[in-house]
Parts: sequence; structure tokens; C-alpha cells
Amino acid sequence: MVVSAFFLTLDLRTLFRLMFLADLVVCLLLLGYREESGKRAIRHFVLARLMHGLACLLISFRGETPLWLSPYLSNTILFFGLALEVSIVSRLKSQARSFLWVPFLIAIAGAVVFVGFTRTAPAFVGVASATIGALFAFGSFALMTTAGSSRVRWTVAAIYCALTTTSLLRAYAGFFAASSVDDRTLAQMSSLIAMYLYCVGGGVGFLLMVKEDADAQLRIDAVTDSLTGLLNHRAFFDVARARIEERYRPAQPLSLLFIDVDHFKSVNDTFGHPAGDEALRSIVRSLRVVLGPRALMGRVGGEEFAALLEMDQEQVVAVAEQLRRAVMEATVEATPGLTLTVSIGGAHAQAGAPPPARESLQSVVRRCDRALYAAKNNGRNCTVFA
Repeated sequence: MVVSAFFLTLDLRTLFRLMFLADLVVCLLLLGYREESGKRAIRHFVLARLMHGLACLLISFRGETPLWLSPYLSNTILFFGLALEVSIVSRLKSQARSFLWVPFLIAIAGAVVFVGFTRTAPAFVGVASATIGALFAFGSFALMTTAGSSRVRWTVAAIYCALTTTSLLRAYAGFFAASSVDDRTLAQMSSLIAMYLYCVGGGVGFLLMVKEDADAQLRIDAVTDSLTGLLNHRAFFDVARARIEERYRPAQPLSLLFIDVDHFKSVNDTFGHPAGDEALRSIVRSLRVVLGPRALMGRVGGEEFAALLEMDQEQVVAVAEQLRRAVMEATVEATPGLTLTVSIGGAHAQAGAPPPARESLQSVVRRCDRALYAAKNNGRNCTVFA
């Protein structure tokens, strides 16, 4: 009773102005972060929050300004500001582009009804709250139906769900209980308090989602070769070690290949480094086609690649030869007439032996290195297995 009485005595004009100030603080925080991240989404989110803050400020002067300014223009700005924000939050989860126009359609419909057909205070509350509830319902749906959502995204989705619920309750009060914006009813105040908490919580939540995506990209960059998109040296051998030396690995065949581009320095010296980069990407395309999506592949040197395959010795010999021929037949679009060849060394890891008898990654790598060295001594453009 004490808590509800406290909320019911809050000054509404002050509450809307506090929402305006909260939006400004969130915008300053986001702009400060934007200097480091440079994400376009943050700039759009700041615009959305400025629109929301401006709308709240105009609504706080309701009764002191012309009707066209408040409530009509203020609520129209509010609808489109929220639509922009919900669309941005949904875009962070890679929703279909056509799907992201739904919030703007909701805002257009709400604005048309609000400006064109709404004339009484309870109708203002009902139409505005129903539109806001529909916008947040879309946002919560977009966040909750995307695979791989984190705790941060689920928290933002929960905030959106709370706003959806309180907004629809306020809409009901406006349509069926003749509640106006000046009435301090429980439905009205709970909706406005939730909106105030959203001004802070929703902005911080968005910033955390952006930071979360940036951190995820950093983790990807830390293990990925930027030129080819394959695993880098450290990441490849970390995963390969786990697969080869796994304590309880079943008796499945594993084979390691080292693929070295023949005379690659002459490619760079003759055609230039851009042509050399394109040549490496061409070889990677051949790797992907021949080895398939299940192969573990990495760029472990300047012109050296490695692959760990779930194949026995007989299978991997055939695949290695197929890969060698595929590289010879590949074309480098930027350099017509350039023919590439590779030397391949391979080794089959003994499967099924219990530890410590199971062969280590270091032992397999040594055998693979010897095979690659033998392939180069045999005149290159060939495959050798140890």
C-alpha cells in the first residue's frame, strides 16, 4: 500500500521531464562509446533516443502548448523514435531486412489513428499506449525468437515484455475506464514508471549488446586469419591437439596434411603482393571444395596451410592427390595465366590407442613435416606420406 501510494503521488510532468534527462544521459554515454567503436547502429540509436526524449519533453508541457504540438506532434515523434529503436535492436540480431519495416508500419498506423481520429483524452491514452505496446511486443518477439540469444538480450527482451504489458494495461484503462493522462491510476502510473526505467535500462542494455557483439568479433579475429578466413596457426594447432590427444577419443581415423605453395615468393616478386593474396585465396577455395565443411583447416604460415581430416590413410592419399590437381586447375582472376602448384605432406594419426600410448600432436606434426620436406625434395607438386 505504501509503495503504490508513493507511485500514485508522483508528479506526471516531472516524470516526463526525468525521462527526457535520462535519454540525454544515455545518448552521451553512447556517443562516448561511438568514438571507440564507430558502429552506425549506435548513431541511429542515439537519434531514436533523442526523438523519444524530445517527445517526453513536449508531452510534459501538455496543456501549455497548442494541440498540434502536444499531444499530436509529440506522440507522433514518440512512435517513430520507438520504431527506430526497436528496428535497430532487432537488426543487431540479423533479422530479415523486410521484417525490420514492421515497427515503422506500426508507427505509421498509430500516428494516422492518433492524429486523424483521436479527439478525447482517454482516446489519446488508449491509442498511444496500444501503439507503444505493439512496438515493444515486436521488439521482444524479435529478441526472443533469434537463436543464440545471451543473458543481456534476454534481459532487454524482459524489459520490452514489461513495457508491452504495462502499455496494454494502460491502453485498456484509456479505452474502457476513460482514464486520461492526468489520472494517477495504478495502470497509468505503472506504465509510466516502466517507461522511465526503460529510458535507463533499455539504453544500457543496448550498449551492452553492442559491446557483446564487439567482443564476439574480437574473439573471432583472435583465431582467424584475416586474408583467408581460415584458423590461424595457434588456433588450428590448439583444436588439432584436442582432437588428436583427446583422452576418450573413439577409434576414428585422423590424418594431418601440410600444404605448401610452390615457389610462392616468385609469385609475389613477379606479379605483386595483391596477386599473391588472390592466389592464396584461390587455393583456399580449392581447399574448401575438395576437403568439405567438416575438415579442420588453417593457415599456419605465409604460404603454408594445414588440414586435419577424419579419414583413414587410404582415403586421405586419394583426397590429397585430388587437392593437388584442383590447385593446378584453379585460376587466379586477377592474374590470367598464373598456374599454382602445391607440395603436400601427410601423416596418419594412430587412432584408438589408450593414453599414454596414443600418439601426440607433436609426433604427428614431425612426421608430416618430414613428408612435406620429402615432397619438396622430390621436385615439388607432389604428395608424400610418412
